[in-house]
Formats: sequence, structure tokens, C-alpha cells
Amino acid sequence: MVLQKVLISLCFLLFTNAVFAADQIKFKTKLVSVGTKKINVWIADTESKRSHGMMFKTKWPEKIQGMLFVFEGENRRSFWMKNTFLPLSLGFFDSRRVLLETASMDPPKSLAQLRVDRVLSSNAAKYVLEVPKGWFKKEKIKAGAKLRLF
Repeated sequence: MVLQKVLISLCFLLFTNAVFAADQIKFKTKLVSVGTKKINVWIADTESKRSHGMMFKTKWPEKIQGMLFVFEGENRRSFWMKNTFLPLSLGFFDSRRVLLETASMDPPKSLAQLRVDRVLSSNAAKYVLEVPKGWFKKEKIKAGAKLRLF
């Protein structure tokens, strides 16, 4: 019984520290457009920012509608939902900022869930736009749409 309480306390402390660390990352905000739709996004352009992404967020921040991941070169991109509580859609863009494909992922049902949604792009991408799940469909944005940064 004592060991169980110690383990629960330790897990709580680790989770609390991870949430606190994630909140310490500061993202630049940028206006982008996909097709004719303009949105404000956070820019994840370093390894630490890309690693944290939207982890531990329970709602989208005010005035932010997405996160744009910027990579050095084009490669197939892999994303997963570890510690991510918001359902997401992803748009994969090449170096010319042309939308190649989209995918969606759901958050885990609990923190203890070991298998979480994962997505591997079919094509090499330089940019990945994360938005609320269903955004591309709702906005009628399809492959071939152009990503613009302002």
C-alpha cells in the first residue's frame, strides 16, 4: 500500500514537471494562409519546440488556430499523440509549400494508454500544419493548396 502511494505521488510529480516545462517554451506567432483561409499559428522551428508541440494543452490558446512545424529539409514526417489532449488534423507541405496530404489523430483516452495514434506522411514534407481535427475538411482545403507565410 505504501509503495503504491509512493509510485502514484512520483507519477504525479513527473507529470506536473512535464506540464510546467512545456509551458515554459515560447513560440513565435505568425499569420499564415492555406488557400484563401488565414490563421494565426505558433511556429515550431527548433527541435525542442517541435518535440513539445501541443503536448499538455487542453484547449487551443486564444487567437491561435494552429501550429506550423518547420523542418530543415524534406523527409517523411512522423507525428504521434503522446501527452497530446487535443484531436488534431495535420497538413503535410513540400518545400514549395504545396499541400501534399492531410491526416487526423485522436488523443489517448488516458495518460496510461500505451498505444497512441501515430501518423507517417506518405510523401516527403518540409512543413507540417497542425490544426483542430476536421479543419481542412471544414474549410474545403485539399491537396494542391498553397501555404503562405506573412
